[in-house]
Amino acid sequence: MKLIHFVNGNFIDSKKALIRVDDLGILRGFGVFDYLRTYNQKPFLLDDHIDRFLNSAKYAGLSVPYKKDEIKEVIYKLIKKNNFYASQKQNIEYAFRIVLTGGESEDSKISKKPSFFILTEEPHVPPSNIYKNGAKVFLLNYQRECPEAKTTNYFVPLRIWKDVKEKGGFEVLYHFQGKVTECSTSNFFIVKNQKVITPKSNILKGITRKIVLDIINGKIGYKEEDFSLKQVFEADEAFLTSTDKEIVPVVKIDNLKIGKYGRVGKITQKISSLFQDFIREGKF
Repeated sequence: MKLIHFVNGNFIDSKKALIRVDDLGILRGFGVFDYLRTYNQKPFLLDDHIDRFLNSAKYAGLSVPYKKDEIKEVIYKLIKKNNFYASQKQNIEYAFRIVLTGGESEDSKISKKPSFFILTEEPHVPPSNIYKNGAKVFLLNYQRECPEAKTTNYFVPLRIWKDVKEKGGFEVLYHFQGKVTECSTSNFFIVKNQKVITPKSNILKGITRKIVLDIINGKIGYKEEDFSLKQVFEADEAFLTSTDKEIVPVVKIDNLKIGKYGRVGKITQKISSLFQDFIREGKF
């Protein structure tokens, strides 16, 4: 499908969207981004995603060439412009990847003029059987640098991603110095004795993670608390959350089953149902 992106101030066909080969994002992997999607063509929690993007840019010391309201305006314009080319398709949804790199540099170290672009994509929705039967994840002893910022550096998980997929894996779960943190592109939760627990330290606090904690508040007990691998393997249930995956049950980590039978748990199913209700209400 033909898509329109926004690149350094211009709306442009995806086949013609280019950045400089000497961009610091390419030469040094120096950049930040955020990713959001639409439901019924309404951007999901747009303010939250842009705020997180701006915080990541601030952490990286990169100057964003557009204000928050201007970025929002570009997103809505991208929906309209892409609808023009997608008029033959029904019920189309979009995903947007907001990216800021170091851009031009005179010495390949200090950013002179950052590059800013927003890519339009089709949402990467997992197959339905993942939600019904649950997913398998693989462990990786690793701690992301600058976990509080959403950076473009995915070298470590991408290096092993092909092997993970060939072994039937859906995600990679990080643990470091005895503590579980997050997945490569998701937040991680366990359920023990009817209570939901999710790590609070050394993670990127996801937008879907935030919504899950909000919608279960007062309905299901929860706490933000760091926990060990031992606690994971003793958990009754596990699941992960992200913008593109929503709520994905985890039934196996490496070759060990979660819970007694390695099946999708009732608490996870309830949370998934609450999340779908939240989406249907459209109050975001």
